[in-house]
Amino acid sequence: MLENITTQDAENINKLLEASYQHKLRNSSNPFLGRHMRQVLDIGNAPDDKFYLEKLLRAIQETLGDRFLNTKIIKTQGRNTTEIRITSDGLLNEFLERGGFVNVLNQEQERKKQEEEDKQAADKLAKLDLEIKELQKDDLVYKKGMQALEKKVKQLQNDDLVYKKGMQTLEKKVKSLQKTNLYMSIGLAVATALTLAFNFGKLLAILGVY
Repeated sequence: MLENITTQDAENINKLLEASYQHKLRNSSNPFLGRHMRQVLDIGNAPDDKFYLEKLLRAIQETLGDRFLNTKIIKTQGRNTTEIRITSDGLLNEFLERGGFVNVLNQEQERKKQEEEDKQAADKLAKLDLEIKELQKDDLVYKKGMQALEKKVKQLQNDDLVYKKGMQTLEKKVKSLQKTNLYMSIGLAVATALTLAFNFGKLLAILGVY
């Protein structure tokens, strides 16, 4: 109900309660009636005026209940009766001294403001939590990617080691073949020299005969 109540409405409710309190002090037996309320608010008897007065009384009913007063809105054929009957002068006076309905409205507005701030904070925390989860998810993907990359690097390093060992073996074989080829070349040279020497000896023998 208070969401439809403005600060001006709250001030008018305080006027009604204060006037009702003064009326009670002057005449404790009679309730504070609608005609007195309209005089306090300086409004007439038009439908809009009656509607506004009933709006204020309903706000009193729904907010204050029957702690120190009773409010009535009685609708009969062709006539509406409204009244305020105070049940505790002392409590009403204390209520007015603390700011009355204006204070109630301010507290309600502050409560709603705090609720909105809490909601915004909760929304921000939820959004932040979601962002953190996304980052954690991205970090997990990154870590898995890095692990896969590390495996590939290790495989390449292993392949490189195999390659180097293969090259070393090949180099050994080449050197061995080169050494064998050297021996074969030396052997061939020796054989050639021996052959030449043998042929030369034969030639000398032939020449000696002739």
